[in-house]
Amino acid sequence: MHASRDSLPAETMGDSYEGHFADWGEFTGYFEKIKGGTDFSPLFVGLPDDNCQSPHWGYLFKGKIRFIYKDHDEVISAGEAYYAPPGHKIECLEMLRRWSFLLRRISRKRSRLRPRTWKRNSVDDVRRGT
Repeated sequence: MHASRDSLPAETMGDSYEGHFADWGEFTGYFEKIKGGTDFSPLFVGLPDDNCQSPHWGYLFKGKIRFIYKDHDEVISAGEAYYAPPGHKIECLEMLRRWSFLLRRISRKRSRLRPRTWKRNSVDDVRRGT
């Protein structure tokens, strides 16, 4: 299986977030562009310790992201691969582009929690900028 970012369906959240997703076997892979300063904390409210409960694996092409854990923080910079275990918050320090993936069963649960402001776009909508 393989895909380019532009060949995958996209979801957006205003001008803060653009994600292109693919379900591959047991995993959901996604290319993301996230505006610096984007706060994902509201997505985790009500989960244990109000933290993300998904493990994430990925590679950061551009930007900087901080994973905040109960006992420490980790800052990931462009050019680095990463693993973030469950129990974190996410802070985008700079506009970033990344490839990440998580277990598909968790991805399905996460999609039910997305805010109503998220919009699923077709590939053509994203290319047109709509």
